[in-house]
Amino acid sequence: MPEKKAKKVASSGRAAASKKTTQRAATKKTTQRAATKKTTRRPGKANRPLAIPEWELLELPQPVRGDAINLGPIAGTGSPTGALGAGGTDLCEISPGGLVALAGDTFAGNGAFQGAWSPSMGLHVRPGTLNRRIQFDRSFGGNGTLYAETWPHVPGGSQLPAGTVQVFGVDYAFVARVADLQPRDTRLVRIDPNGGGWPTVPGSVRDAGWQDFNQTQISGYHAPDGWVYIVADGFARDHRVWLYRCPAANFTDRNSWHAWGMIGGGPDWGWDVAPTPLSDDIWGELSLRLIEGKAVLSGFNWSTGNVEVRVANDVTQVLAPWTPVTVIATQQTVPQNYGGYIVPGSTLDQAIILVSQWNTATGNPYNVQQFVANLHR
Repeated sequence: MPEKKAKKVASSGRAAASKKTTQRAATKKTTQRAATKKTTRRPGKANRPLAIPEWELLELPQPVRGDAINLGPIAGTGSPTGALGAGGTDLCEISPGGLVALAGDTFAGNGAFQGAWSPSMGLHVRPGTLNRRIQFDRSFGGNGTLYAETWPHVPGGSQLPAGTVQVFGVDYAFVARVADLQPRDTRLVRIDPNGGGWPTVPGSVRDAGWQDFNQTQISGYHAPDGWVYIVADGFARDHRVWLYRCPAANFTDRNSWHAWGMIGGGPDWGWDVAPTPLSDDIWGELSLRLIEGKAVLSGFNWSTGNVEVRVANDVTQVLAPWTPVTVIATQQTVPQNYGGYIVPGSTLDQAIILVSQWNTATGNPYNVQQFVANLHR
């Protein structure tokens, strides 16, 4: 098991926002932050965990416009996945096909660093529960067997999922090999929802320094116009978000991903230029999906400490100052939150968002919580 506990807190930003970060957020006077304050609805009572007597939930509750309801943990501490060898886990992005969740560092005990450790694990979604209270019926890929390629042992070493994209019906995972949660390299693997040993896509491996370290975590979707749109940032939560696109047929060739950015010194923007960050905020986990014809970006905004969702008519505008923000979780409602993955089958009025929580002081809770949000504003 890697000795990474202390480094993970410092480098990943999964601890609650520090006083310094809070002051920075309070004093930052950019146009976008001001716009965000005007459009963000503060979470209220609906963000409190909803008491559900049984795991079977036939229908999801309906939040009011711009609000979110926490249904509680579905994986890790406080959930039934301990019986599957995942008593403590995080991330659990469900691949676009809706059949398997990609867990991050997973422990057999009831929290982080408790019991046997697996660097990534697959949790198979119980049929019929994807768009209700999500359940898992089995696990696979434990003990480092989820990916066909192993990661030679280094202090603090692990292999972790860092995004998913579906192209022509094929689910791909983006995998980061890390040491103390600092990325060493990244690659695409093809997801098999029924078992481990996921193979690396030939030619997709890149050193972490590729694209100035700003392509070590991604998400995206295959649009009806034939392009695949991809957002990318830094796995260590130290970069802003860049946007790329590529022809769907060329998706596995990372050299074909062309950036969106300012033309010259601006103010015009265009494709196939040097990338320009979509905003000034620093981001962590990302989840970009097409829902009801809208580009929907969810994820962990390190600059605010919140899991946030934005809905735009045009993918190039997902982080524009005028794009409304729905806050799913704050450091007050879910301390030390991160993640923010959109579950397949989500709609704008019932978007299912998976939020991780890790108490880095005690290692418990270390879990994934299911939210349902109404993204209409």
